[in-house]
Amino acid sequence: MEEIFNFNKQYKGKLHFNNCYTENQDISDEITLIQIGDLFCEGDRFIEKHEQICYEISLVISGYGTFCTNDQSYKVKQGDIYLNVPGEFHSGKADASEPFRYFYLGFDFNEKSLHNDLLCKIKQAFDRVVYPIARDTIGMEYPFVKFFSEIIENNECSKEMMKMFLKQIVIMAYRSFSGNSSTPYLPENERDEGNKIVYKVIHYLENNIEGIQNLPLIAEKLGYSYFYISHLFTNKTGRSLQEYYNQIRFEKAKDFIQKDQMSFTQIAEKLNYGSIHSFSRAFKKMAGYSPSEFKRLQEQSPEKPET
Repeated sequence: MEEIFNFNKQYKGKLHFNNCYTENQDISDEITLIQIGDLFCEGDRFIEKHEQICYEISLVISGYGTFCTNDQSYKVKQGDIYLNVPGEFHSGKADASEPFRYFYLGFDFNEKSLHNDLLCKIKQAFDRVVYPIARDTIGMEYPFVKFFSEIIENNECSKEMMKMFLKQIVIMAYRSFSGNSSTPYLPENERDEGNKIVYKVIHYLENNIEGIQNLPLIAEKLGYSYFYISHLFTNKTGRSLQEYYNQIRFEKAKDFIQKDQMSFTQIAEKLNYGSIHSFSRAFKKMAGYSPSEFKRLQEQSPEKPET
């Protein structure tokens, strides 16, 4: 498979890469792969307007941005799935302070798919989608990453593995848009241990919040896959691991502001926010106040800004 675009090309001093693999391969008997890639944008970078020649599924891995379909704009964030269908005009723009990174899959249903009832149903559902955003609640990042791994590995089994991951991504997108998400399965012994594992995750978060640069590191430290613990956490607590992490980090930030021993920039760095802008944005989303407003209200009345 041919790799196009430069992985570590620099633009205006900021990292930008587009790892794109394309060959229009029929690695599946029923789905034609047009391209699959991993795109990280610099802040404010535009994705030029172009006509869709195939179906495209985009999964936002981090950051924020805007996608446009036929001149209609949609804000997207981490965990959003965006769908484009042939004939649409598509463009986009990365957020200035927290630019998005996303995986994308361009594909088409070939003639053999017309004899597969499920794929026919999926194609019809995609063609009828009005609102192009759905939330990824079933872990679509996993088959994307495994697909990329097989491209790099490129051994005698890789084509069959890619065939499975290709179809898995398409079906998972369909489930997300149709609301037909699966419930994670836990073997009986793991159900018994599930609460203990979640407690370990919570304990680690609460005691190491300043040293956590990304959530997969928690899984690595505790000896589990991130895919597993994130699904287990949601299953046991009713909220995502990312949401809980955001809450713990927010509470720690409030504590630092109340102690008034560090600047906002120092707090942002200590809690591993990408920038002072991303810290301010995240804090205001949680509190309804910017950090400076929170500090001012705290000085006026310690009880007033509590959330």
